[in-house]
Amino acid sequence: MICRKIAHGHSYTPPKRTDLTEHIIIITGAASGIGRVSAIEFAKLGAKVIVGIRGQNRAEEIVQSLEREAHVIGTGKIIGYDLDLSDLSTVKHFADKILEHEQKVDILLNNAGTAHSSHH
Repeated sequence: MICRKIAHGHSYTPPKRTDLTEHIIIITGAASGIGRVSAIEFAKLGAKVIVGIRGQNRAEEIVQSLEREAHVIGTGKIIGYDLDLSDLSTVKHFADKILEHEQKVDILLNNAGTAHSSHH
């Protein structure tokens, strides 16, 4: 329905923005692409966004960049933790940090992954 209206020259107006204050959102792969945009938009809506990014120093740098782009005001916050999905010890450490600091998780956006190809 929406695509048909746009194709016929109508513009699309998204529904009113939702307040995500007090929501905890975890996003993997927030360094670029859909994950990055999602982190910014969720933070703008007031959520506490936890991003998993390979390398703690890199995670902190990306969080600073995300916060600048999001112009986080009020309750929105972005936190970065080291997460390398190809290393299960960092996955466990990431999960332990979440359990240590958070009472709940409202949304989990699994945006990152690893790909293995084998050539025979």
